[in-house]
Amino acid sequence: MNSLCNPLLPALRHAAAVAIAATLLAGAAQAQITNEALIGDAVSDADSSRYSDVGNAIERYGNRDIVAARTFLETAKRKSPKLPPVAVMLAKMHALAGNSKAIRPALEDCITEAPDDPEPYLILAEEAIRGNRTIEADALFDKAVKLMNEFDSNAKRKRDFQIRAYSGRTRIAQARKKWDQAESDLKALLEVDPENAAANFAQGQILFVMEPPRAREGLAAFDRARKLNDKLDHPYVAAGKTFESQGKSKEAMQYFEGAYKSAKDDESVLVAYGQALLREDKVEQAEKVLAAGLSTHPDSPNLWLLRGVAARMKGDLDQAEKNLIKTVSLAPANSVAYGQLALTLIESSVEETKLRALSFAATSQKLAPENPDTNITLAWSLYENGQARQASSLLQNLKLGNIDPDSTLLLAKILMINNQKEGAKKLLTQALEDTRHIFVKRGEAEKMLASL
Repeated sequence: MNSLCNPLLPALRHAAAVAIAATLLAGAAQAQITNEALIGDAVSDADSSRYSDVGNAIERYGNRDIVAARTFLETAKRKSPKLPPVAVMLAKMHALAGNSKAIRPALEDCITEAPDDPEPYLILAEEAIRGNRTIEADALFDKAVKLMNEFDSNAKRKRDFQIRAYSGRTRIAQARKKWDQAESDLKALLEVDPENAAANFAQGQILFVMEPPRAREGLAAFDRARKLNDKLDHPYVAAGKTFESQGKSKEAMQYFEGAYKSAKDDESVLVAYGQALLREDKVEQAEKVLAAGLSTHPDSPNLWLLRGVAARMKGDLDQAEKNLIKTVSLAPANSVAYGQLALTLIESSVEETKLRALSFAATSQKLAPENPDTNITLAWSLYENGQARQASSLLQNLKLGNIDPDSTLLLAKILMINNQKEGAKKLLTQALEDTRHIFVKRGEAEKMLASL
């Protein structure tokens, strides 16, 4: 049930920088080069006729005349000193065109031509953090911040630098669990960009992971975040998920219950509470919550999905199938629902039903081909349909990553088929220690481990 779990501590990069930063040095697909994409973080009227030289540079670049493009950018920079350094604009052109090999040399030129400009260091830092090179990213962000504090030639660019730099440093502090540093950088970020919903949300999370948790401040931060973006979690749900990520299930459940008491008609609250109850194997209570939720949200695929999972946990496979069929009718691209259908039907002794399970498993895997859970479900369905060679081939190329406990159980069962008892024992122990996900077949895993 991995896909029902929201990741904690989201990326905080400033929206105006996303299009460029996400493509720089990443070998991304070609994107459209426009004045706005190139200089919109430096000026408010990027499409004005005063920046026609930038447009001419883009046209020349499109004709692969890099020398002429640079010449027009140099002219534009002379006319409008507030524009970024020429080498930065050229690096962005390379990025938007998907010309990744040319980006770093352009940035190196910028460090020579405009050594006091923070942006080359920010771009390189953002690339490093995407590559999980946190030591490199940390040093580059620090360098950018030092230059940024002295930068005064363009207030719009400086604000963009501040948001990107403090966002990046916050992510590094979070990864290192340096909560005081993360709080400090977030505070600086919010002084510049107080309506940044993601930053307010991250602030709430950090306040809840501190020891002791600063619950009142954290809830206030979550509340601000949700007012800015109503798609974010209810404050109590956000608190519950934060505690849950720390393995503090008791505290998490208190907040999920609080969310349900204060917002019983909120669909996202119903989903979060129902999921929490199923995670703790409180199936009867979860069914009551889900049934009540479906009376007010009859077309909620997530509620139907959880109700299907609850029926599986009770062993009512017919009801599970009905609930999951309803789910896919409402959400035809929901890979989790197809996977749950496959795992429901594969328990049948009827050959035709097992083949239906294989079909659903294949659909699930097709919808989420990189997800290890969908691949394991498909492999198990292949095994159960007598296609062991195809199943083994699928598993050989599998990148496991973070898999849910039911998938871990299936891998253990496959190991047992191949008489690898020690490996199966380790996997079963791992699955039973997982308290962060719903474990539909926990009882089966316990019996299997006991037998070993």
